Amino acid sequence: MQPALLPAILAIAALLQSSEADHGKGGRDRALRLRDVAQGHLEASLNARWIDDSLAQAAWVGSLYLLHPNPRF
Repeated sequence: MQPALLPAILAIAALLQSSEADHGKGGRDRALRLRDVAQGHLEASLNARWIDDSLAQAAWVGSLYLLHPNPRF
C-alpha cells in the first residue's frame, strides 16, 4: 500500500467533518495538513518510480479533496 493513500483518505474524512457544527476551522486545518502529507508522499513515490494501483487510488482520493470547498486551499 502506498504511504499516500491513508493520509489522503484521512484528509477527506476530516474535511467532511469540518462543518461549523462539527470540528469547524480546526478540522479544515487538520484536513489541509493531511492533504499536504499525502501530496508529499505521492510525489516521493513518483520520484522513486513506485507506481502501482494504490498510487492511482491515492491520487484519485486526493483529487476528491479539490472538489470540496476549503477557504484556505
